[in-house]
Amino acid sequence: MSATVFTWPGGEITASCDLSSLAVARQARVVVHEVLDDAPIFTTRPAGARRARLRIYCTGHTDVTTLADAYSSGLTLTITDPAAPGLLTSTIATEEIAVHRDPILGWVLEVDVTEVT
Repeated sequence: MSATVFTWPGGEITASCDLSSLAVARQARVVVHEVLDDAPIFTTRPAGARRARLRIYCTGHTDVTTLADAYSSGLTLTITDPAAPGLLTSTIATEEIAVHRDPILGWVLEVDVTEVT
């Protein structure tokens, strides 16, 4: 895990972010048109935005709730991580935001994000 800085218009928090199991995905957005008795026709479009599920470890309850509130507000959060520069830079929460306490790791925030430009 590395020290990751999350910045948004209301503040900044440094937390540990588990990037070892981070999977970033994007939709190819190619449409295949099946044609009777002929070869298929492909309509291509630019790939969709990158999406991921972040697992963020915070040292205290205040940090995890502040970060969860920041993602819940709909603001764009900028992520800076020296272990993965440019992996996901500006993100917004798009699905679930979950906070739980792990007996070993402490406070954990899991959030589904989409990269915005």
